Amino acid sequence: MLAVILIYTILIFTIFISVSAKYDKNVKVLFMTFRLFNVRIITISAKIFPKGLAINITNKKTILIPFTKLFDARKKFEPLKDYHFIKFNFELEIGSEENAPQTLFFAHNVNTFFNYFHWFLTFYKPHVKIDNNVKIHLDKNEFKIRAKLVIVFNLLMILLSLIKIIMEKINYALKKR
Repeated sequence: MLAVILIYTILIFTIFISVSAKYDKNVKVLFMTFRLFNVRIITISAKIFPKGLAINITNKKTILIPFTKLFDARKKFEPLKDYHFIKFNFELEIGSEENAPQTLFFAHNVNTFFNYFHWFLTFYKPHVKIDNNVKIHLDKNEFKIRAKLVIVFNLLMILLSLIKIIMEKINYALKKR
């Protein structure tokens, strides 16, 4: 009986993963940090080159992905609907010394988009907490984006997703035969 209770508790224990992304135009590198229960697991950086994308997983290991393979990977990825995001933070810092009206127009459009996004999620996913900030600098050239997404799931969801994937593969194999 204790084993059943322990297994059930482990299966339904909620897991929080947060993904933080940061892009700075001056450095031209995208940094992503993955955290499990607010403990950093891994930090990845990505940079675009003329022939592909370089992903630096650790200081010692870099993976070069040509653009042709990058677009093929999109077809292989199937998003799973069993995972829910509960928090989304977005921050944009934009500035231009030369063209202030264009900066204000762009910042206004980004802010309007996120207001509509927030309105949409209020009706369809009221549990999601959204926070967006747009900072405008008229005295310096600046373009920085920061985003953070918190995803919640448990081991039971992972097992159910794996069972779904396996069943779809078996079904596809039987239909192909």
